[in-house]
Amino acid sequence: MSLWILTSVLFSVSVSALRNDSVTPSSNSSSTVPVDPVACGQSSHNSSTVGGADAYAGAWPWQVLIEYQSESAAAITFCGGSLIARSWVLSAAHCFPKTNNISGYTLYMGRYWLYQPTFAEQVRTISNVVGYPGYQSAELGGDVVLIQLSSPVVYTDYIQPICLPSPAAPFLDGQKCWVTGWGNIDEGVSLPSLGPLQELQVSIISTANCSTLYRDAGALDTIPSDAFCAGFPQGQNDLCLGDSGGPLVCQNSDGHWVQAGIVSFGVPCAQPNLPGVYVQVTAYSSWIQHQVTGPQLANRGAVQVRDAVGCQAAPFGHTCSGCGPATINMRLEFKLLMFLLLMAFS
Repeated sequence: MSLWILTSVLFSVSVSALRNDSVTPSSNSSSTVPVDPVACGQSSHNSSTVGGADAYAGAWPWQVLIEYQSESAAAITFCGGSLIARSWVLSAAHCFPKTNNISGYTLYMGRYWLYQPTFAEQVRTISNVVGYPGYQSAELGGDVVLIQLSSPVVYTDYIQPICLPSPAAPFLDGQKCWVTGWGNIDEGVSLPSLGPLQELQVSIISTANCSTLYRDAGALDTIPSDAFCAGFPQGQNDLCLGDSGGPLVCQNSDGHWVQAGIVSFGVPCAQPNLPGVYVQVTAYSSWIQHQVTGPQLANRGAVQVRDAVGCQAAPFGHTCSGCGPATINMRLEFKLLMFLLLMAFS
């Protein structure tokens, strides 16, 4: 009888651990209930707006606001970023001119209004900044940085990771994607302090075509080989100051959102034939994987960002091979159970 009770307890603990590792809120929930930690790129976004517009709360749950305030200045500068794991944010290197100086930075996950806290947000400082080796300036390429948070976030309806693409994932010329941020709404016109997150649908422009546009305009001879552009030939709507480091995301065939680009630079905001320039995330997929999960997972096809309590698998037909505590506990408990059974019948 005691063996049966122990077996029942072990089984109950195992089932409970598995259930608690993947709690999904109901669709009409307004609370910040933890969501499935195995998922990425999940959003209820269904807007068809082409011009810049206010996003709605929770539409882009991987969006991060990065604030910087020096001890000697009252002004606050900011960039965007994207949550790729519980403890990691992806952004642009030019937002961190000194990667060894992390004081003064604050990161907000789940933020909606630019300078107004919300009930859904989680605030972190920085534990570490990892810049891409050899970075000099955005115009020369390598404008990518990884930020390790001071402590992991809790996934909720309003805070979720974005999927990362495999190195070979295609993002085609003319493909419609979305860019988000709290940047200036026009040249020299800041978003109001109570301004909400902005969203804009843009079309991808290939590296070659974009280089031609910039060269013909006399702005640059060429854009970096690790970059592409996105926007409209007529200008009017585009990224702007303050959007730097934010994500450009595209929806794949199964409905998941995947980050294709990182806002890098523009010359200047929304000018005709000078679309915004974005770092190609595919060019750095393996490097990101190596930095976040260790060298043993650096070349596994689709990027799978694994963290301490689970994993997020990019939706390219690959499954996440990592294990979290629930799986580990299940294995240990099974071994213990088999040992007790052998002892009972020996």
